[in-house]
Amino acid sequence: MAEPTLKYEIAAELRQLFSGRINVADGILPPLVFVVVNAFLGLAPAAVFGLAVAVAIVVWRLLRGRALRFAVAGLGGTIFAVLFALRADS
Repeated sequence: MAEPTLKYEIAAELRQLFSGRINVADGILPPLVFVVVNAFLGLAPAAVFGLAVAVAIVVWRLLRGRALRFAVAGLGGTIFAVLFALRADS
């Protein structure tokens, strides 16, 4: 009997995750900017651009009174990518 409940919970989470393109973009865009800029301009500019985009999205969502879940996830992902790349020195 627990199986249908689990399926319902998973479906509800997926609906919430993909409830809008903006939500997904807020989480994906900053790390994507970091990777693309790193490929073309190097690590230091990539760190600056990636973190700037992430912070701008968080501020924009704060000013508009929107949920921060995906924006903070994007910021966290970008910080992780920057720290990992700096640690690996590439």
